[in-house]
Amino acid sequence: MSGPSSPRGWLNFAASVTASYRRTHSARLENEGWTDRRVNDIRETAISIIRMAEKSANGNGGAGLLYSFYVEEAPWCSFNPVEQKIISTTVKAFRRELVTAGFLPKESENKEPQNA
Repeated sequence: MSGPSSPRGWLNFAASVTASYRRTHSARLENEGWTDRRVNDIRETAISIIRMAEKSANGNGGAGLLYSFYVEEAPWCSFNPVEQKIISTTVKAFRRELVTAGFLPKESENKEPQNA
């Protein structure tokens, strides 16, 4: 699946998808026509990415900090040193989760071979 190339991009993608998709049984004021949800798994992908971010936070509050930093674009200097350490640790774990799930390529695949 092609998509964003960084953890920030994947988390922003997941946040935008979950914001734009309504609950499946909620009332709609506008007729959007019939859509076959069986052929589009974008919502499930977004849910999976959010779950990976929560799992990588390991219950230390890093998911909320990561969301503030990546999605809400809070400046790095607005976090105290302890929060900065939590964010950097969570980012590394989140990247690892994305690579394991196949959303991001491994580091060795990103680098182009050197022509000698």
